[in-house]
Amino acid sequence: MREANLNVDTRYDVASIAEKMQKQLLISVTGLVLGTLVAILSVIGIILFGHNVLKFIGSALCLIGSLMLVGRETKKIKNHGCTKTTVGRVSDVDLHVGVKDSRITVGYGGLVRKRYESYKRDLYEFTVFIDEGSEVKPYTLRDVSHTLDGYYEIGDEVLHIGGTRFPVKRDIDLKWLCPVCAELNPKEQSICSCCKNKILK
Repeated sequence: MREANLNVDTRYDVASIAEKMQKQLLISVTGLVLGTLVAILSVIGIILFGHNVLKFIGSALCLIGSLMLVGRETKKIKNHGCTKTTVGRVSDVDLHVGVKDSRITVGYGGLVRKRYESYKRDLYEFTVFIDEGSEVKPYTLRDVSHTLDGYYEIGDEVLHIGGTRFPVKRDIDLKWLCPVCAELNPKEQSICSCCKNKILK
């Protein structure tokens, strides 16, 4: 996918979305660092104050809280998309459907989706393959709703705004996809109805 100018021709407010994603990433990194420091201090406190029951319990509770914070911020950082804003074309799409213990993989292209619809099951993974020119990059979208089935068509030009998880179409028809949370919103709406972020210009 080629790097895009922030003034790319689209109704998506690319510059402000990318800036907000960068700020959120910085907050998550800060939370991760603070959580790690508190966890280390808590372990030291447990070792030093092992003979004092109240101090020991207080240190243990701090350790548990800090580990929860570290886990949450680590997940946020992991889900954070690439930092560059890029443009490419969808070359292939794979659906992984079914229950956790017996996942079924169904490949499809273009408008052919009857095989997937016949299963009537939840969507667990949705991988979009974007042609970058020199390589094809997979975007695996997990825990998304059934509404994304049908959004990506092979050959579509898509825009991946820096820091977001979901590549979006540059052109907007009846609905537009939120690049932050993957909610499909009506054309006339500029604020996402799910995450409440202002997405369109």
